[in-house]
Amino acid sequence: MAGARDTTPARAPRLRSRGGRFAFLALAALVLAFGVLCARDLLRIKRELDAGQQTLAALDLHTVDQRGGIGPVADQAAGHLDRAAQLAHESRWLSWLDDVPVLGNQSRGVRDLTDAAKQIGGLARHAAHEVQSALDETHGPETRVRLLDAVNVQLVDLRRQLPDIDVGARGFLVPPLSGARTQLAQRLEKAQRQLDDGIALTRTLRSFLVGPRRYLVLGGNNAEMRGAGITTTAGLAMVQDGRIEVNGFRPSGDLRLIEPLVAPVPADLMNLYGWMNIGREWRTVDTSPNFPSIAPIYADLSAQSPLGAVDGVIFVDVVTLQRLISVIGPVGVDGVTYTAATVTDQLLHSNYLKFGTNDVRSGRQDEQSKVATAIFQAMNDRTFSIPAVAGVLADAAKGRHLQAWSRDPAEQVLWEKLGADGALHDDQLGVLVTNVSANKLDFFIDPTISITTAPLGTRDTRVRLRLTIANPRRNANRTSPYIEGDGEFVPTGDHLAYVLFYLPAAAFNIENREPGFGTAGTDGPMNVAGMTYVIAQGETRTVEVDFTLPNSHTAIELLPSARLRPERYTINGRPYTDAVPVNADLEADDIVITPR
Repeated sequence: MAGARDTTPARAPRLRSRGGRFAFLALAALVLAFGVLCARDLLRIKRELDAGQQTLAALDLHTVDQRGGIGPVADQAAGHLDRAAQLAHESRWLSWLDDVPVLGNQSRGVRDLTDAAKQIGGLARHAAHEVQSALDETHGPETRVRLLDAVNVQLVDLRRQLPDIDVGARGFLVPPLSGARTQLAQRLEKAQRQLDDGIALTRTLRSFLVGPRRYLVLGGNNAEMRGAGITTTAGLAMVQDGRIEVNGFRPSGDLRLIEPLVAPVPADLMNLYGWMNIGREWRTVDTSPNFPSIAPIYADLSAQSPLGAVDGVIFVDVVTLQRLISVIGPVGVDGVTYTAATVTDQLLHSNYLKFGTNDVRSGRQDEQSKVATAIFQAMNDRTFSIPAVAGVLADAAKGRHLQAWSRDPAEQVLWEKLGADGALHDDQLGVLVTNVSANKLDFFIDPTISITTAPLGTRDTRVRLRLTIANPRRNANRTSPYIEGDGEFVPTGDHLAYVLFYLPAAAFNIENREPGFGTAGTDGPMNVAGMTYVIAQGETRTVEVDFTLPNSHTAIELLPSARLRPERYTINGRPYTDAVPVNADLEADDIVITPR
């Protein structure tokens, strides 16, 4: 019929439109599913890589024996890296991207990086098993030298082979993958530098153990504090062919000097502590915690004493002895057994009850000397875990319970790298409650420190430090005349504290209202302010010190006090202890510190 309208063609476009949408959705679903499958494999690869790295990062000298040793730990880490590479090569979803522009470079990059990680894991596994074999054969001093030889061989081999590892993954990479490549390349470069250090250090440590070396060994007593435990005893250690023979310790106060009767003292220490006869009296040298400065003084004193000239100086306190016993086992002296659980109380308290008066103190000092000598002898005679001993000594060094210095530059670098040099740093803060009472009350005293900060204009921060010291009353059966002091400097039972505030180099406007500073100056890179005051028995006393820091100084590192129990800090409401150097945040609270 003329003019009639045919509506049939109108439906076809709608059908084609529905079909197109269906095809698009199906394609999108396939792409999404493909992306999910690729992402799943990538996540599995990443988990294996992370697990391998975390296994190595968690390698701890204290626990490696519990995990079967260095070899099994390396096997576990390398196994994760092997699986990561296997997943990367076997993933069909990633392989389908190989011929796709841009995406193909990403899939090949993943395989390159996992292959490199697998190579690293294989090298580490081989080296770890060789070292583990050497460890298993280490029984006695002489074999410890052979252990160092075996370690050095593996370090040299690793250093030779690491540069041959090709990271690959070249060309354009998307940011997560490009970042992973950069990180792996940087870690390889860092590992090569660390291996260079390790090779040098193992050779130096071998030279030290082969000897011969004469080291002055200072015995620190944590019941009477100076910059660390007061050095009441001293002895000689002869190091040769892996053995460390200690000839017994003597009371340092009995080591009379011969000409010239005084040791050279750096100008900054003379300014601070000259009044304490720091260059003449063994037991006042360690008022400073700056071991690289005070160790040469001790070496010079030794050369003028019956001990004679030495190649270096080692400081150990009762905490170090306790940690050594925890690994090598108990020692017996004159029918008394000293264990890791009992030795600190026995040496720092019980012996002062047994030898409780000044006229029998030589008996106590002789007993402490015998215990220290027995521990050193046990290290020569017994078989023990080398990694575990290394772990406890590293911990002791962190807390300044173990420190070492050498005249030989290479050996001094060794002590520095091992963290045992006791050097001060310009960003540290420490509160040292030293004892000038001639008593042994530090066994009972636990100083606490509170620090608050507040903005001071736009450029500086004002810091208020509150030190609280309690001198608790003691039951009669828990003390003795020797513990309480003879009353020469303060009444018996009272505590005369010489408090030293070691502050960052950037600190200025250092103030105290009462009792006022009697000491001011610098010690190495740090500012020092000191005061002396009495805390009567049964009383608690708090003093405040204010100082200013630039706003750029947003954190400090706590300098360990080396006390038997770490000092407790509260910094802007956050708790810390000074057991080891720890970074503390100085972010200012919204408070006001009233100016003095």
